[in-house]
Amino acid sequence: MSSVAFSFTGKNEAAQAAVDNYTRDYNWRISSSTRQALNDLVERSIREGIPPLQAARLIKESIGLDSRRAGALATFYTKQIGDGRSLAAANKVTARYSKKLLRSRAQTIPNRDDGGDERRRSPGIQAGSE
Repeated sequence: MSSVAFSFTGKNEAAQAAVDNYTRDYNWRISSSTRQALNDLVERSIREGIPPLQAARLIKESIGLDSRRAGALATFYTKQIGDGRSLAAANKVTARYSKKLLRSRAQTIPNRDDGGDERRRSPGIQAGSE
């Protein structure tokens, strides 16, 4: 019986071009910050050669995160794998970290100004003239 060797690397220019076209043309119904986070994560998974199943788990855990937090989650996950954790253990601690990041984002969103900036507004600004 013959076997087929398969390797997922970030060197596939056709895959990178397809991602660029898809993310640019698809009519997303999510916030712009989440859209950017997911786009960055897909590009990173291709560039760094993260296998599709692991990338899918990261994408699932990143729903609702902004680009900065999703990047932190991806870095955390790849560090767990690099440190020799099993996939199951890495997935478990990454899911826990994702929940922490989502809680942080949920607390930040109500304090955003209309420009989408996530800086916390002072009580004086919140109570100021509108």
